[in-house]
Amino acid sequence: MRLGGSTLRGQLTLVYALALLFGLVLFAGISVFFLDRAEHATLDQRLQTDIRASAALIEARNGKLVVDSDDRKQFAQIVGINASGAVFAAAGHVLTSTDVVVPETLRPFALHPFAKAQTIMLDAQTVRVFTSPIIEGNKWYGTIMVWRPVETIKDLDTRSALVFGIAIPIVLLFTMFFGGVVARRGLAPLQDLAALASEIEAHDLSRRLAVEKDDSELAALGSSFNRMLDRLQAAFERERRFTSDASHELRGPIAVMHAEAELALRRERTTDEYRRALLTVLHESEHVESLTSRLLAAARQQVPEDFQDCDLSCAVTEVCGRLSVLAGARNITFQPHIASGIYVRAEPTSLRQMLFAVLHNAMKYSGEHAVVGVSLEKRGSSAAIQIDDRGPGFSDRARIHAFERFWRDDAARSRGGAGLGLAIAYEIVQRLRGQIRLHNRRSGGASVEIELPVRSDSQ
Repeated sequence: MRLGGSTLRGQLTLVYALALLFGLVLFAGISVFFLDRAEHATLDQRLQTDIRASAALIEARNGKLVVDSDDRKQFAQIVGINASGAVFAAAGHVLTSTDVVVPETLRPFALHPFAKAQTIMLDAQTVRVFTSPIIEGNKWYGTIMVWRPVETIKDLDTRSALVFGIAIPIVLLFTMFFGGVVARRGLAPLQDLAALASEIEAHDLSRRLAVEKDDSELAALGSSFNRMLDRLQAAFERERRFTSDASHELRGPIAVMHAEAELALRRERTTDEYRRALLTVLHESEHVESLTSRLLAAARQQVPEDFQDCDLSCAVTEVCGRLSVLAGARNITFQPHIASGIYVRAEPTSLRQMLFAVLHNAMKYSGEHAVVGVSLEKRGSSAAIQIDDRGPGFSDRARIHAFERFWRDDAARSRGGAGLGLAIAYEIVQRLRGQIRLHNRRSGGASVEIELPVRSDSQ
């Protein structure tokens, strides 16, 4: 599709003007043509009437035509001042005429015993000639001829063409003006679309066109443009979510690997200690690889519903073990009470991602030498996970907004972070058809309680 060049409004107005000009010229030509035909038909009818009226005056007596003075007067009155007429004998001589001299050019047309109508040039004028034979008893006695100039018809045609020639440009100018106004109003939605497109930036894709609910082409275009903005906004949101999730989720494993490596390098270690440190780093790197693949798939909206039976007891124990090095660097101790044999239907990486986010959040808000309680038990058809810290607890605003992405309480801003940990955990719990609740402990600190539906054969 080619864009650019003159404005669409100008192109539409020009095309409309050319089409209108063609139509007006065609209309003018057809009008002048049919007007000319109508005038010629009227002239022929008038000449025929004159001939019929004249034929009633002329009669044959004793084998020849007789035209007396009264007949001449009545014949002149019938023909009138705008036409001319003559009565010819069969021999060709003129019996009577409205003109002093009958042009010799007309005489040959009177020498035939049949009616005839034709247009000829007479003394530099175009005239219409009608002839009618005078026949009585199958004998031809003469011919009545009436003729009239058609210059008046030509003058009428010329005046009509002149009127159309003046009227067409005036009508065309007015039509172009009003057509431009109509085109401007009709294309106003396109101008709004262009203005909106020029104002939209990547960080603000929330604006939309106001589209009328009808079946017009512009309404369809506006709706398509809004749907395109919806897709763009969704794509940018996925990109932003991926960036924030990746930065948040990768920070924890990297911190664990950094703490493990730093701890191993503080002093000389035995081979087994180095081996354990390297295994921890390897395990965390594998977790980073799995997490990165999942985040990329989520950003592309290609996350499969790969739910399977997961040992929740082992998952909680594993995540506590992964964070133990990082907790040890801050002199934080985990106090686990984990029931065994509890299984849930979940995606393994997402399940560990959720547990890591909540436990890491509890560590971040606990002070030095604090104890983080981690408990897992079965309550009816649910698995209950409770994580207690010794931090400042949740404010009233935090309990309302803590699950919103990028929201952070004023008291938490000094601790760093992006406000994503609990939001990510909440989204995963929702996908697992569970519940997550926030409480403040009476003895101080915060408590996060998570309930997930368990497999029916769990202990």
